Amino acid sequence: MKPHRRGPFGATLAALALCLAAGVAWAGGSAPKAPPGKGPAKPPAPAPAAGGTVSGIVTDGEGAPVAGASIEVTCEGSRTPAKATSDAKGFYAVRGLPAGKASVVVRARGRVTSSEQVTVPATGLAVADAKLPPGVRYTGRVVNLRGEAVEGARVTARRSRPDDMELWFSSAEGEEATSAKDGAFAVDGLEPRNKYDLKIEHRRYLPATMPGLDATAGGSVTDLEVLLEDAAWVSGTVVDPTGKPVPGARVRRPDEDEASGRWVSFGGFRVRVVLGGDDAGVETDAKGRFELGSMKPPEEGETYVVRVHALGWFPGEAKLTGLAAGKELAGVTVTLKPGTGVVSGVVVDDRGEGVVGAQVDAADAEGESLGGTKTGAGGAFRLERLATTAAVHLEATAYAHEDGSTEKVALDAKDAKVELKRLGRLRVRVLDPDGKPVPKVRVRTFVEEDGKNRPRGGGTFVQDDKGVESLLPLGEVDVKVEAEGFEPADVGSYTVEPGQSVDGGEVRLQRAAATSDGG
Repeated sequence: MKPHRRGPFGATLAALALCLAAGVAWAGGSAPKAPPGKGPAKPPAPAPAAGGTVSGIVTDGEGAPVAGASIEVTCEGSRTPAKATSDAKGFYAVRGLPAGKASVVVRARGRVTSSEQVTVPATGLAVADAKLPPGVRYTGRVVNLRGEAVEGARVTARRSRPDDMELWFSSAEGEEATSAKDGAFAVDGLEPRNKYDLKIEHRRYLPATMPGLDATAGGSVTDLEVLLEDAAWVSGTVVDPTGKPVPGARVRRPDEDEASGRWVSFGGFRVRVVLGGDDAGVETDAKGRFELGSMKPPEEGETYVVRVHALGWFPGEAKLTGLAAGKELAGVTVTLKPGTGVVSGVVVDDRGEGVVGAQVDAADAEGESLGGTKTGAGGAFRLERLATTAAVHLEATAYAHEDGSTEKVALDAKDAKVELKRLGRLRVRVLDPDGKPVPKVRVRTFVEEDGKNRPRGGGTFVQDDKGVESLLPLGEVDVKVEAEGFEPADVGSYTVEPGQSVDGGEVRLQRAAATSDGG
């Protein structure tokens, strides 16, 4: 939700409301008595509230005030939000907040939830208006096959997608809810979409999905009944050969993919890509304990195995026997053996100079991570406790460098080397038609691959007096610049060598033509 900026009237109303609120607040104690023969004494000036204030006005999609909206302000470093409710004019204020960054979440029944980041001043005011257009709401009840209410079921709304589009970067796109003691739930604050799917999960039951629910703006689907089927659940501990717990180990269910997520590196950045859902399984706690729920008992003759992975440890597994619907299988123990492999080496650039602070990751032949580390002085690194008996693959990444890798590095190698080529750098001044620097500029870079120009790198920059500076990929590169309200423009085409500095000179943008509706 983009922040909604307050107009002059809104700012005035908020300030007036704050003043009125402060004017009726007493500093504490009883009102002072008037001196003999004098009129009523004036009350003492109110004591200023300690800390900063976040306030704003909550409106609907048409600008009318929304009363009764709930506001939660969560300050950085705090898990407990400060709360308020909007009044009849849509106004709210949360006072006494510590200075620093804070998130402001505003909710109202049947309306899209608003979320905004603000910076709270030490003693002043941070304005966070919220515009809540009509949203989508789903309500219902979760019960088991015996008709009993299911408390604590997690109900999550996800935008409906085709079966072949299962790329998720988060567990949910909308609001979540937890069923109450009577099984009732309400998922609210969803943005209008074509359709939503509801996913219902509880550790003692098999998950259920209600697909393709209507998601028309201002609409709702009520009185939904979700039936959950009994499942088995497993609890146990992951330990080392001496019986000590192994915290942070990933325990995967028998039906989960071993490679649910992988790291992908490009341009000095590392992104976790998850296909088909969140990272598989659960992590063990500080005492090595884990719990796997929502498990369907195996068919006759079928064997279930849970698999455990942890960096620095060889994988382990345990067979599950005695799984039954509606019951817990407790006391499962998985033992992991520690890795002993060591690889040392250095990361250098194209000049042979060590790259300090580079990220070095080791992987096995299947691409599974074995661990990582940062380079120190002179680009030196040392990877320890590698849980493999075979040669490893090394990959290194560093800011302003092209990624590099080395294949088939033997365990206990002391002279492994990974080379990273320095990226190029571009400096260009981007001007408007009047010759003034454009404040914010987007640089787009394209590299010729297989006869096509493919986007790679670039970014959005705030321009200073000297222009903007952007990293350039290596090879044949085309550079373009863009800015809001202007037509895109070409900077030039370059053959970029490692570490090369490119002077793009000055580029003057032309204003974008107005659309037919005046936009």
